[in-house]
Amino acid sequence: MDKADGAEYACKSIPKRNFLSQEDYKDVYREIQIMHHLSDHPNVIRIHGAYEDAHFVHIIMELCAGGDLFDRIVTKGHYSERKAAKLVKTIVGMVEGCYSLGVMHRDLKPENFLFAGTSEDAPLKAIDFGLSMFYKPGDKFSDVVGSPYYVAPEVLQKCYGPKADVWSAGVILYILLCGVPPFWAGKVFAIF
Repeated sequence: MDKADGAEYACKSIPKRNFLSQEDYKDVYREIQIMHHLSDHPNVIRIHGAYEDAHFVHIIMELCAGGDLFDRIVTKGHYSERKAAKLVKTIVGMVEGCYSLGVMHRDLKPENFLFAGTSEDAPLKAIDFGLSMFYKPGDKFSDVVGSPYYVAPEVLQKCYGPKADVWSAGVILYILLCGVPPFWAGKVFAIF
């Protein structure tokens, strides 16, 4: 809570004991950089600051008290086509906004979208830019990242660019409409 105006914020605290190499520090720094870079987009969680102490890196963000999209899907079972279209329009608009600024998310999934409030029409905000990367047109990436149900085939083939996020948005649309993922198995390798 801000002592000056009483506003409430969310805090993501990342334990430094999890940093096994200098690369881990760079990853957290990149996440903070990307959040600042995207902070003017209405569907990206707004960062208010980042602070470091002896044990943690703290990222202070706007508070989104409406829960995540995944929990809403579980509660509803599935969405109507009209409501699913509205949500996906927001998601794809966020992806386009990221692309226009040279950022790909690389971990789009319902758990990484929060509602700003509890109302049915509360704004949807993208979160968790920990796997996100800056890119230039034509860049290709080879590291396999993301959550198994949402990973694009080209990610598994270790040669992908920002369009991999579009695949993930399509999987989210499928889940919104059907209530289940399009690719289901008990083990990660079977999902892939």
